Parts: sequence; structure tokens; C-alpha cells
Amino acid sequence: MNPNNLAQFALKNRYQLLVLAHALLGVLIFLKPATGAYFSVFLFFSGICYIVKNKNRNNEVLFAAAYATGSEVLVRMADGAGYEFGKYTVLIFAMLGIAYSGFSKKSWLYALYLLLLLPSLILTDNLLSLSKPEINLIISKISGPICLGFLSIYALGKKITFVQVSRVLLLLSMPILSIAVNVFLSSPDIKSITSVESNAYFSGMFGPNQVSTALGLGIFVFFSRAILNSESRHIAMLNLILGSFLSYVGLLTFSRAGMITGFCAVVSVAVLVFLKSESYGKWKAKTRLAAIIACFFAMFTLISFQTDGLLVKRYTNRDHLGRVKRDKPGDRRSIATQEIKMFVANPIIGVGTTKAEETRKAELGREFHSHDEITRMLAEHGTLGFIGILILLVTPAWLFFREKRNILLAPFFVFWFLTINHSGIRVAAPAFVYALMLLQVDLSSCSLFSRKTGSSTVYSKMFLRKPQVSSI
Repeated sequence: MNPNNLAQFALKNRYQLLVLAHALLGVLIFLKPATGAYFSVFLFFSGICYIVKNKNRNNEVLFAAAYATGSEVLVRMADGAGYEFGKYTVLIFAMLGIAYSGFSKKSWLYALYLLLLLPSLILTDNLLSLSKPEINLIISKISGPICLGFLSIYALGKKITFVQVSRVLLLLSMPILSIAVNVFLSSPDIKSITSVESNAYFSGMFGPNQVSTALGLGIFVFFSRAILNSESRHIAMLNLILGSFLSYVGLLTFSRAGMITGFCAVVSVAVLVFLKSESYGKWKAKTRLAAIIACFFAMFTLISFQTDGLLVKRYTNRDHLGRVKRDKPGDRRSIATQEIKMFVANPIIGVGTTKAEETRKAELGREFHSHDEITRMLAEHGTLGFIGILILLVTPAWLFFREKRNILLAPFFVFWFLTINHSGIRVAAPAFVYALMLLQVDLSSCSLFSRKTGSSTVYSKMFLRKPQVSSI
């Protein structure tokens, strides 16, 4: 084949080739899990080189951090360079971005958020004589909030085009496709499912909650691309197929929250496009959302049939015999309730980092980790944690209602808020998606949207004619 023709073919089909490459990456890690270590090291150093070489002139930090965030669960599943490797990598990328591009004066709010984490950590009993498992537990608790804080300091007020945001989300989603392929290949016969509980066998022998969170994020991106970034019916169909595949694999984990979160975020995208567009945009939002709902419902129905109704029982909170399940000690609701009581009893600086786990272990005989970042912040950091939560909630709300500079802020908020309420910040995904809310998105570079400015209003609408948008 002529090299010029080959280059033109690759350019024309670059999205399909990216999809194929990451599907093969999932196959490779399934066949040779040890490659996960090499992949993580390559990911780290290539990201550093990419940022340093370009000196972050075009927000390279966001692209590198997006790929690292999407790869985090994949690296963990493959026993890569360390459990917290993903968050450390994203944190280092964010620090490089701050060093090269500086930060907004308004980002002092997130510096304050980070400072509010210190008192309960400093007052931890015998901080200097903690065992390695105790230190690892503390790191796992604070690495997520620290990652969120530095990403937010970097991202607040940064200008970026809609096309660049689309590419950031693309890089975020590609490694998640590799996760789905790996999980699908490593799953046993579906007939082996006899319980309504989430299980590691259909999660690549890894934590179902984290796998479901990652797959839910992938569902959000691929189904959203079917609405926003599909310049042809073939690309739209491919995005629907990819979203359906991730839905199928995610539903099989029987971990509900990640699936519900991803689907809610997709619906918010469709609603946003419908409200902010003219006739063509409204038609596209309605038809694509109908297709997405049909795909998700088809996957749900198929798995329900294959599991003799167990999936329906799982999502209606019933056991395998159809009885409504009762709350038990260690359930998420009981843990959240306990943490609120801890906050009431220790309202100033809370019980201290990791002390909530120690209390539960003493009472219940085993460790039960918190799934809710809000109640954990209240319990462990007290009123200081409450102030930190207010910073996280009020800042994007102010940007949304006052400045209106990010058309995707609402879907990002939906994903972030629901995720921290079912999985905390155990992975970098909610921290990274939160940072995306703080960007100033310039819609003029994308033909899908036109941008009009009034005296104090900035809004967008979709062209009446069919737009031509790059799939990348």
C-alpha cells in the first residue's frame, strides 16, 4: 500500500484505530497481566515528557492526566506500579501544570480546602510511630482529596476549546475500553451467577465498586459522544455499540452505583443539549437519548434473562429469593449514619483521619471503609471538613449560575457528586472530572455550537443545519 494512502486511511479512521488499539491492549493485559507494570511506567514517563517538552502551552497536563485517570483501575487490576500510582501520577502532572502555567487568584479557595485537611491529620495519635498498614490507610484517605485540590488549583479559570475538552474525554475513555475488554475476557460463564451481591469474578478479580465506577465513566463518555461528537451515522453507531458493551460488562459486576451514575450523567448531557439548542439540536438530543435508553435497556434485559431475573432483584434491592433486603451493620447507609453521629459528637476537628474505620472495627469486628466522601469529611474533619465541602459545592455552582462558561459543567457535576457519594475519592476519576468543571470552555472553535454573548449572558446553541464535527 502506498505510504500516502496509508497515512490518509489512518487519518480518516483515527477514531476507529484508537478503539481497536485499546481493545487489543485489553486483550494483551488479559493474556499477559505482567505488562501492566510496563504500561504504568510508560504512562508516567511519557506523560512527563509530553508536558515538559511542550511546557504545557496547550494544557497538555489535562490530556496526560485524562489518560492516567482512565488507566488507573486498569493498572490496579494488572498489579502495575502501585495501588496509588494513578493518583500520584495525576497529582504530579497537576503540579507540573501549576509550575508551567500558574494559577488563578481565585484558586486560593482550593488551597484553603487542602489546608483544612491538615488539623485532623496532625492530631492523629502517635503519627510518627504508625505501622505501614496504618500509613497506607491514611494515604489512601487523603490522596484523593489532595489530588482533587491540586487539579482544581490548576484548572480554575483555564481557557480551553470545546474540541480540546472532547479530546480530553476521549483520552479518558480509551483505557476504560481496555478495562471492559479485560473484564469481559476474564469473566466466567454467566450461569455461575447465583447471588445478587456484587462479585469480583465478573470484575476482573478486582473490586466491583471501582470497576463499576470506571465503566460508568466510560458509559458517560461514549454515550455522550453519540450525542455531541458523531459526525456520521457510522461513528454514532460505533459510540452506541461501545457504550452498550461497557453497559453489559458493567451491569454484570452487579455493582449498581457506577452504572446509575454513568446513566444519569448521560441523561443530563441530553437534557442540556435539548435546552440549549435550536430545532436540529433538540431533534438530535431526543433521538440519540432514545437510542441510548434503548441500548441500555436492551443490555439490562439481556442480562436479566441470562441470570433468571437476579439483575432485576439486585436493582430493586431484593435478595435472590425476592425478599426486600434489610440494612445491616456495615452497609453504606449505616456507615453514613454512624459518621454523621461522629460529627455531632466531635464537631470541631472530627475524630481524626482513619479513626472512623478504627471505631467500626472495634464495634463490628472488621473494617468497613466509608463510601461517602461527604459524611467521611464530616466525621474525620468536623467543621473544617464541612467548610471544605462547601468550597467544593459552592464554587462550581457559582461558575454555573453566574459566569456560565462551561456548558458541560452540569453533567460533570452529576458524575462527580454521585460518585463521591457511593465511592468517595478512591480513584482519581471524580477528582479529575471535578477539575473539568472549573475550566472556561470556548465554544467558538467547534462547529457543533455557536457562541453568543450578551451584556452578561454567555450561552450556546446548536446549528439548525447538520454540523460537521471531528470524531476526535
